[in-house]
Amino acid sequence: MLAIKAGLGMAALPASRHAPPAGLGGGSVLSALTPVLSRGRVTTGIDPRSLVDPAIWTGPVYHVDGSAGDDANSGLGAVAGDFSNALRTIYRAFELGNATNAAYRIAVQPGS
Repeated sequence: MLAIKAGLGMAALPASRHAPPAGLGGGSVLSALTPVLSRGRVTTGIDPRSLVDPAIWTGPVYHVDGSAGDDANSGLGAVAGDFSNALRTIYRAFELGNATNAAYRIAVQPGS
């Protein structure tokens, strides 16, 4: 059995750089990843929003609520976070979003 201990007392990580996986795309966006230990957490310093198409932040948001939603609804609210016309399943949200041939987001209501 292999065990790795990462205690909070670690001052720094080894000075190694890791390139993104081949075929990930967006080579101009991603630079080599440098892990940094800060307050017991390892981060890379990359903003996750920089890894996706910026158009999604202006595209439609399909809302999903597994408890109160209905797949007959449009899934579109008046504003992002408006679950009043939510879909019931993520599958239906993907169907509607993919049919637009444009960037979109899916917001999921927390719950079971």
